[in-house]
Amino acid sequence: LGSAQSCTFLSPSNRGTVILVGDSMAKSLSDGFVQASNAQGLNGYVFSFPGCAFQLSDSPFTATKECVSWRVDVLNALQQLQPKVLVITNLNSLYVDPPLPDWSIEDTQLIWGSQFKNMLVELSKLRTQVVIVEPPPRFAYDLRYDLSLLWPNTVKEPRSNVLARRKSINEIEQNAASEFDFVQPFVSFSDQFCNVNT
Repeated sequence: LGSAQSCTFLSPSNRGTVILVGDSMAKSLSDGFVQASNAQGLNGYVFSFPGCAFQLSDSPFTATKECVSWRVDVLNALQQLQPKVLVITNLNSLYVDPPLPDWSIEDTQLIWGSQFKNMLVELSKLRTQVVIVEPPPRFAYDLRYDLSLLWPNTVKEPRSNVLARRKSINEIEQNAASEFDFVQPFVSFSDQFCNVNT
């Protein structure tokens, strides 16, 4: 549908449809998502747009013409496909730091929460289970280009410091979703990236 394009990852069992949607986080999770959905006998779709959080078209976050068009097309695709499960993931901290023009970071986070809730109100019309996948923990040192089997990470940082960087925005999303019984669960990767102490 328009700019909402996805390959169809069909399962021989064809027990229904599951969709992953979001910004570049969705693309990052797509391989594992497709394997998991097909293993459950579900057809999978992935709708991702780097730098464009999945929210309603009037959201002030990344409100470019292309992003707005993609959001509209994805919602239309969801209405047509009627998924059993919708998995949403956005790199939420990317959109609130730096803050929106003329707003503080705290107020921008609250606006994000309001937009997040508006999206869930719209999705309530679908009658589908919604799963929210939180972004991975945010380290002070950028590990993306240094991690490998041959070069393991030796940078140590307290777990509490790492988790604190996204704690407030994640909690705002959790509070916004608490009113909607079709939103469950929230998935966190904190334990995969951090042990008890570091």
